[in-house]
Amino acid sequence: MLLLADVAARLREQCPSLRVVGDAAQFAAVIDQLPDTPAAYVIPLNERAGPNRFASGAVHQEVEAQFGVVFAVRNVTDGRGAAAAADLSGLRAEVSAALVGWMPTGCSDLVIFAGGELVAFANGCLWWQDEYVTAYPMRKT
Repeated sequence: MLLLADVAARLREQCPSLRVVGDAAQFAAVIDQLPDTPAAYVIPLNERAGPNRFASGAVHQEVEAQFGVVFAVRNVTDGRGAAAAADLSGLRAEVSAALVGWMPTGCSDLVIFAGGELVAFANGCLWWQDEYVTAYPMRKT
């Protein structure tokens, strides 16, 4: 099973540019405020299970787990967001370097990048979400 706490711990260890690395609850608490920045919040997105590989009552499935890293970036030197976007670019590269190709404990596949999108630009804060995918086995005998 993918433990998002492990993802957050990896970002804390390998991404010194981030002042804050939080989880979904912390993200929910600051989305309508001005958070400390730069920040990243690791959130669950979805899981999809593959077919059962056994037919005898036992279960062995590969579960694809998708998670997001939501960035909060503020740069007040430019009210149109260009400076914040430039800051975001470096943060995304740092996080991607920490995650892509890494295999979290308990997983059966490396983390890969799946895409990214703008969440919001409000109160001088740029919110961006990158999405990543890995897989883990689910077994019951």
